[in-house]
Amino acid sequence: MSGKTPLVSVVIPTRDRIGSLRRAFNSVLDQGLESFEVVVVDDGSKTSVADELRISDDRIRIIRSDEFAGPAGARNRGVSEARGEFIAFLDDDDFWLPGKIEACLVYFEQFPDAGAVFHMTGLSKTSDDSNGYTYHPHPLDRMLLQQPPHLDGLMVRRSIYMAAPFDEKIQSADDLDYLIRMAQVTPMVELHRVYAVIGEGGDSYISMDARIQGRQLLREKHAHLFRDRRALAFWYMRLGHLYRIGGYRMASLRAFARSAYLTPKGLSAWKGLVLTAMPKKVTQRLLPR
Repeated sequence: MSGKTPLVSVVIPTRDRIGSLRRAFNSVLDQGLESFEVVVVDDGSKTSVADELRISDDRIRIIRSDEFAGPAGARNRGVSEARGEFIAFLDDDDFWLPGKIEACLVYFEQFPDAGAVFHMTGLSKTSDDSNGYTYHPHPLDRMLLQQPPHLDGLMVRRSIYMAAPFDEKIQSADDLDYLIRMAQVTPMVELHRVYAVIGEGGDSYISMDARIQGRQLLREKHAHLFRDRRALAFWYMRLGHLYRIGGYRMASLRAFARSAYLTPKGLSAWKGLVLTAMPKKVTQRLLPR
């Protein structure tokens, strides 16, 4: 990039997924933005990512960590090396659709007080033409009471990130922890359009048991927020799905039952109970993993 400071830095943590990583950073290069960089953090892959890819594009930097740090540590390392005014995140098994960066920058300009812009993510390349958005002056309820945005859909001002980096002690729930903390210090803009495709590259390199433990640590860390019955009910509902996917049927049933008890009119918890009670082969046909 000839030494020029990029406008946007894209941080991609990766571990042993060269094939999908190529697709991920190619989706960044295809955005059409001139002032950007891609910081790939090789999080202890068995084979060096730099040796595998042999990239000569000066917009892409590969940082090698010989020891596994986990997604939170890898992202923090990537941002510490990044130079852009805005930071965006992309998982190595996902990819962006055209126009993502440009769309986010438009709303940063329109709402200069917003520290973050996020958009919808999907399971396919299909996107609609919706240009709607929601400005969240106080976005905490958005993070606690609804499905939180995937990090693939998040772009944040560097100054905001530096005030609340990822907590490396909460592996696999570090993303939601980060969003909760950020939601308490800055307004956000939500774009009602899919600009990222997730879930096509295989399972997370964080185990399901670690993901469940991360959710439990998250509740302990933010205990004062989960005194709200609605927030606690949603937390139990999401935990129930993790238990269900992990094969912990009784724990899943208990989590969904607690969610339903806290908010009896919440249909999601009752749906979770039904799905968990069904034979596994039936739910595998009904829901993608």
